[in-house]
Amino acid sequence: MRFLRWLVQAVGWILVAAAFLVAVREGWAWLETGSWKFVPAGKLWFDLHKGSLQLIQPAIERHLWPFLWNPILFTVLQWPAWAVLGVPGILLALLPGARRRRIFKS
Repeated sequence: MRFLRWLVQAVGWILVAAAFLVAVREGWAWLETGSWKFVPAGKLWFDLHKGSLQLIQPAIERHLWPFLWNPILFTVLQWPAWAVLGVPGILLALLPGARRRRIFKS
């Protein structure tokens, strides 16, 4: 159980680090150009591995639920990548630390 808790926290911190790097990249581009343009999560995914993004849409629409892709996931992919990575990362990093207290020890 400890290993699973550690693994969830590690994935969370990796997502937080990735969100930080994306935010730094946006800040660097802002300093160079003078205008702030956020990187959408869909563009980041496309730049990293376009084949998986092109396969996931028909897979979700055919095998899961068409409404899940458009408008839900399509909307999320238009959000800033740092937010899409950072919010779940913070939740995963902090979630395993919130343990229930035992009142009665056996």
